[in-house]
Amino acid sequence: EFEVETSLANGKGWEKAVSSVKWKKGDLACFAFRRQSQFKRVFFSGPTSEFLRHCPAPSLIFPPSTA
Repeated sequence: EFEVETSLANGKGWEKAVSSVKWKKGDLACFAFRRQSQFKRVFFSGPTSEFLRHCPAPSLIFPPSTA
């Protein structure tokens, strides 16, 4: 068994927002990105890359649903 918790954070810029979360050992960040410009958003610019620069936890990035 495991417990799933979610957090919502804010701050002035990504670094402040991400650091405002009380990260614990074993935490995992999970999020999805939009269908538009997937490759560019993940590897070059946009919210995904900004988040990844500051996230201290391992991250799972889900592609958009094909359903």
